[in-house]
Amino acid sequence: MKVSVGERFSGKKIDVQCHAPLNGRKKFNGILKDFKNQSIHLEVDGELQTIPISRVAKANLVIEI
Repeated sequence: MKVSVGERFSGKKIDVQCHAPLNGRKKFNGILKDFKNQSIHLEVDGELQTIPISRVAKANLVIEI
């Protein structure tokens, strides 16, 4: 994920899937807060999660209709 992409989608809901469990889970769904220092900063269930880019298998924007 490029920094400009992270800035563009800041505040949007995304799904992130990790290669291996991080804090006991592989799938995260939340609001993208920031992308810096090669990490995704995501608000999940009211808590800030920091996910290193090296752990991310895929990340997708959630389209809300």
